[in-house]
Amino acid sequence: MIAARAASERREILRQRRAELLRRVEQARAALEVVECALGCDHDDVTGCAHFQQAVLERIGLPAPAPPAPDVRDGRAGRRGARRSRPRGTVSAPGR
Repeated sequence: MIAARAASERREILRQRRAELLRRVEQARAALEVVECALGCDHDDVTGCAHFQQAVLERIGLPAPAPPAPDVRDGRAGRRGARRSRPRGTVSAPGR
């Protein structure tokens, strides 16, 4: 910057340096979020935590994995399976 001849050159160098510093600060913040996520995890092994895995995927820019498909092997998928999720003894609203 000091070797630049014109004030406009120095100003452009400062703009570029600012942009680089802002990028590095953002990277550090994102890394800190992942570390804090790991430290706040209750799992014995943080690598097995779905929340932590998601945080890492977001940090490296990969899409989230698709949620697991419903288990249809027991034949309770669909409406019958949905009804079973309601606590026993409760009544659904008319028309449901």
